[in-house]
Amino acid sequence: MTKQAVSGLILYFSFIFLCGEWLSMTHGDCKTWTELSPLTSDHVTRNLMFNERSRRGLFDDHLWFSLAMRPNSSTFTRVQRLWSIVALLFLSMVTSAMWFSSNPSLSIEDTNQAQFVTLGPFTLSYRMLYVGLISSLLTFLPSFAIVFIFNNRKHRRRKSNSLEQSHLPNAYNTRCLLPWWVSFVGYCLIGLAITTGGFFTFLYSLEFGSGTTNDWLLSFVCGTLQNIFLLEPCKVSIFFR
Repeated sequence: MTKQAVSGLILYFSFIFLCGEWLSMTHGDCKTWTELSPLTSDHVTRNLMFNERSRRGLFDDHLWFSLAMRPNSSTFTRVQRLWSIVALLFLSMVTSAMWFSSNPSLSIEDTNQAQFVTLGPFTLSYRMLYVGLISSLLTFLPSFAIVFIFNNRKHRRRKSNSLEQSHLPNAYNTRCLLPWWVSFVGYCLIGLAITTGGFFTFLYSLEFGSGTTNDWLLSFVCGTLQNIFLLEPCKVSIFFR
């Protein structure tokens, strides 16, 4: 158990109890109970804030990892995270396809001096890594806007949920939330990204041959991996501190 929140809906109070221990007969100290003290501003230390921010950055702000380990208190649901990932993938596909369409010389078949590594039927070059990175950078802004909308909006029934936020220490009560109806804007952005990305990717794919298609597919996979392990951690550390 990481922490517990106790709220009073009538007297309008809320307390946070930090635990961070196993309450189990088979883990930790093999006890199913522990004594906790309510969290106050005096208990908010640098180590505590670092642990909370690290846990939130990995399991809430990181779009890919949070899909499996989303905090229960987050208003950004797993369905919304999944659709945001799908929109990001479609945007990455169309940006990499645009790059290959406008730069046909990027294909390994037409380049004899490029350094590459052969993996079965696929050939990976430094230019594919470059195209994947550029595609991830180009799709950063729209994906960031979608995630920001869902991750910083109010719940429609916010009265009971706001009690915990209003009675937390000042270090935890610093977020300015958007109106609940902006979630419809996020859904519209997701639909626009999926439809336009899928449509133009299909058009570009009609011009590709088998070699260019393999190169584009590898570039898309490389860009996705770079987004997961490079851009998302940078986004979390810079924008969600």
